[in-house]
Amino acid sequence: MQAPPHTNDASLSPGSTSKSSLAMENETTGIDCEVYPLINVVQLLGNECRRIEDYGFATPQGGDRILDWRFSAFFRDGLWGEFKEDFNFLPKGIRGIRNGGLDRINEVRDATQQLRSTIWLLDLLKSSAHDLLQSVEIELKNSHHNFGRLLNRLPLDLLSEVVRFACSDAYELVEMSHVNRRFRDVVLSMADMWASITSDLPTELLRLSIQRSKNASLDISGDFLENRNGLMHQHPQHPTIKSWIKSFISEIAQCSSRWKTVEFSMPQSRHRVLKVESYMLYLMLSTPFFCDLSLPRLTTLSITHNGYIPDNRKDEDNTRAKVIEALHFYRSWIAPKLRLLNFSRIIPAPVSGASIEVLSLDLRSSATDPNMEYLVAFQDLVVFLQETPSLQTLKLYCVTWGMSDFGVEHHVLPMVVLQNLRDLTMVLEHGRPSSPTRTFSLTSFTDRLCLPNISTLHVKLSTRSPDSTANHDVTDLFNRLIPQHGLTSLEKLFLFILDHRPSSTPSLSVALDQYPSLRSLTLGITGKLVVRPGSTIHPDVIRRGTLEEVKLLACTDGVDSFLSWMAGELGDSNKVKRVKLVVKKCKIEKSEIEKVFPSDKLEYEPIRGWRTVGYWESRTGHEYFSEDIED
Repeated sequence: MQAPPHTNDASLSPGSTSKSSLAMENETTGIDCEVYPLINVVQLLGNECRRIEDYGFATPQGGDRILDWRFSAFFRDGLWGEFKEDFNFLPKGIRGIRNGGLDRINEVRDATQQLRSTIWLLDLLKSSAHDLLQSVEIELKNSHHNFGRLLNRLPLDLLSEVVRFACSDAYELVEMSHVNRRFRDVVLSMADMWASITSDLPTELLRLSIQRSKNASLDISGDFLENRNGLMHQHPQHPTIKSWIKSFISEIAQCSSRWKTVEFSMPQSRHRVLKVESYMLYLMLSTPFFCDLSLPRLTTLSITHNGYIPDNRKDEDNTRAKVIEALHFYRSWIAPKLRLLNFSRIIPAPVSGASIEVLSLDLRSSATDPNMEYLVAFQDLVVFLQETPSLQTLKLYCVTWGMSDFGVEHHVLPMVVLQNLRDLTMVLEHGRPSSPTRTFSLTSFTDRLCLPNISTLHVKLSTRSPDSTANHDVTDLFNRLIPQHGLTSLEKLFLFILDHRPSSTPSLSVALDQYPSLRSLTLGITGKLVVRPGSTIHPDVIRRGTLEEVKLLACTDGVDSFLSWMAGELGDSNKVKRVKLVVKKCKIEKSEIEKVFPSDKLEYEPIRGWRTVGYWESRTGHEYFSEDIED
């Protein structure tokens, strides 16, 4: 290692505190040694580091691919750009040094001193880092050997569990198989670990995964929205994207008999009609080699659609029927074990030979299509439900127009009787339509549902009340959202409303006299529980003593009155004691609960510091709404 520039005295290294050395340096160079050269050098390096950070977000003109500064000639050519400009070290300026005056010579000498100091400091840092790295790597290598010997002594079943815990994808499995022959044998024996087939795998690794998964059932995931080869959000007509998609669907089609789950996330559709840039991927999936597939193991099909859904409009080339035919590319599949459909922003179609038992359908609007055609969507949904009598569970995520939902135009849909439906969940968000013509009342759908054998009903509403209805009663809204036909078998009822406005205090009253088979009741409202005059629990519930559980979640007010009324309805104190009572994050003390509803099975969770923190602390309940759970 050489000494710092312009001296052979080691005490003059940057950071030295020797006064005599500093004085000597000062006399020799005429530069303030208290700050030079380190301050200037660090500033130079800092400028280049910041340029690296900025370059990480740069994109080539007209594209959206992130550039990598490490391999960019443009980045290398621009190094020390500010320094070159400050000292006129561009090619023309360098050639003109010999003809410069005394001031120019002094300026250049100062610049060269900075460059020498920078080189010396970088050499020092590099040498020191190299020595540190070398010593650490030696110990790390020894540790690897020790750990490797330990793993090699493990029984094969335990080693398999270690590999299973350590690896999350095919890339890590390949790396693990390169450790040694024993690890390779273990990795190759774990066929199920190779069974996750995703569209981001290179073709060679995709084929390897299919081969090494042997006869294991496959989980297929096609995310066609991803950044592929630096092309983000390109439509399938792009040559690179088109080639990649064709290769992927061609490979997975050859092993379709082993599919267990299929999940496709479709690219952005930019039009409501069948044009190549909108529905090209659906057309590609409708090709003959991807139709009439035999899928004896398929249990779950998930499709996420982005952008517009087809409506009743037509153009000069295509009709909605052609669009629907392309969207339902899977309809010809033969999947006798298919039981679960998970669809987003598009209505499913029945699948040949399948008995669908669970449908999770997300119809919430997105930023790309805020004006979703809900009437068209629910017309298609009614058709699907009529053709799927095997359905047992329906989860619907949708937009409602909040407190005025039942005030908009009511569209008449056909009646739907679902004899086998046991569980209905509706997670609703308050939306504001951009125009009255696009407003669809969800009650147009719920009014046409007949559920004679339903046992569980969940209704969750997230809203932001307008100022004019800050203290509104949402009872009528909930009553309209709850299907009115055939609820005599209902055993579990969950109603929750989350109002995001701190100044709003909605109120809710529940007519429990409609549910003769009720066993479990869960109520949550960021407002007030109200008992209307004349309210009763169904006589059969009281007579048979079937009520087993009551949960109150995040209620701001009215908890004591509601529990007192319920205890009075049950009458017999023994019936009250047998009911499991859960009160979480409600504005009430445990001692007050025990006075009005003396249950032997009380679970209580207070609001943390609601008496001292203020009103907003009581505005809890987000976790009950965001998670698909009861508590």
